[in-house]
Amino acid sequence: MQTVDLVGNVTSVIGQPLSIFSKTRYILAMPGPYYCLTCGRKEEECKCDRFCGICQNDYNVRLCADGNYYCKECRDACEYEAQS
Repeated sequence: MQTVDLVGNVTSVIGQPLSIFSKTRYILAMPGPYYCLTCGRKEEECKCDRFCGICQNDYNVRLCADGNYYCKECRDACEYEAQS
């Protein structure tokens, strides 16, 4: 059994600190490649018409995690990230 104090330090019932590995709740995985929702291909291989799914702009559009293309302005406004 473990306890957590007000600042998030995890200790066992007897007051001894647990290992540093027990403090980690989540492991962040590297994101995989994004795939086009229409054709199922990666951005480099996709031959679909590329336009923003929100404003229909065709300038500076990139594929995002949901499989749709978005322009820079809409990505910034909606906090979407294109793959690096």
